[in-house]
Amino acid sequence: MQLVHPNGGNLTLVQLERETGSSARFSGQIWVSGTFVAQWPGGVKTKVKAPEYLLVPDKQSKAVLPYFVLKEPPYFNRYPVDVIDLENGEAALRMTVSGEKVDQLLNRKTRVVRATGRFLVESYIVGVECDAPWARAVLVRTQLPSQLAIVHQMVPERC
Repeated sequence: MQLVHPNGGNLTLVQLERETGSSARFSGQIWVSGTFVAQWPGGVKTKVKAPEYLLVPDKQSKAVLPYFVLKEPPYFNRYPVDVIDLENGEAALRMTVSGEKVDQLLNRKTRVVRATGRFLVESYIVGVECDAPWARAVLVRTQLPSQLAIVHQMVPERC
């Protein structure tokens, strides 16, 4: 596995792990455009104790986020980041959507809330496990335009 670190981000590689799997930890911050999604996996009646908090980057942000590539002939697989799991989920929810929507989600009155805009993240970690990419980060700040005419990014299927 090779790490691809595109230009355009303010991330500095801190640790590269290849023995137990491929992962890379970065310091610094980067703005990611896309959609914040907080949802109850399986619906509001699920026994899951907390919602999942995700950031789905748009095409331009995917192009500047670090990712892994497998180059072992005859294989050539790219593992770009499709979803970033947010480690400070409830805090990210509270800084992204209104108090009313926070209450609706946490009280299981709605299954999902979304907001599209720009999101400043730090403590970015990226990796590949079971032939699937994964990423985690901490949401620091949001910039949300009027949500009236925004098209949200959809959460891709994951294993």
